[in-house]
Amino acid sequence: EFVEEANVITGGYQAEYGRATGGVLNVVTKSGSNEFHGSVWGNWTPGALTGVSPAIENESSAVTAQTRLWNTVDFGAEVGGPILKDKLWFFVGFAPSFNRTRTTRELRAFVTDPVTDEETNPVVPGSTQNRFTDTRAFSYIGKLTFLINSDNNLSLSVVGSPSSSNIPFSFSEKRSTANGWRGGSITTADTSTVSL
Repeated sequence: EFVEEANVITGGYQAEYGRATGGVLNVVTKSGSNEFHGSVWGNWTPGALTGVSPAIENESSAVTAQTRLWNTVDFGAEVGGPILKDKLWFFVGFAPSFNRTRTTRELRAFVTDPVTDEETNPVVPGSTQNRFTDTRAFSYIGKLTFLINSDNNLSLSVVGSPSSSNIPFSFSEKRSTANGWRGGSITTADTSTVSL
């Protein structure tokens, strides 16, 4: 939502794009103007409305697992406008997103019928377990644009998208701590950029 335009150039481009061997991707972020403007948006995707992917059977394993989307929520807001009319403008935006998937694990037994010699692998009763993986990302942008003269301007931008995931480490119920957290790993990534 923070992008005003994106250009993809894959061949026959001008000399200004020199030293590029495959292609050029040029992305322009939104900026403020002499009028205040902004928007608010939101999306929700419930997992019940997504298709179920077929389970991949593995005849040599007693453990089967299938991951399915539980829900996805993202929303955000952006606003831009003048600080000094015809001279200095601002643009800011914030867009968090939350994603949850459910992994269902089952244990299967290897059973051979003594009469027909046919092999089956039914689910072991009581072995079905579910675990959830949560992913959070917080995208943001801040941009100041200063008009030096009619031909030149100066922009200062701060863009980032820190994220974190809580991934179940094990289906074992024996993993627990004093605060009730049952195993797993928490991964974080912070991608922030300041450009002038």
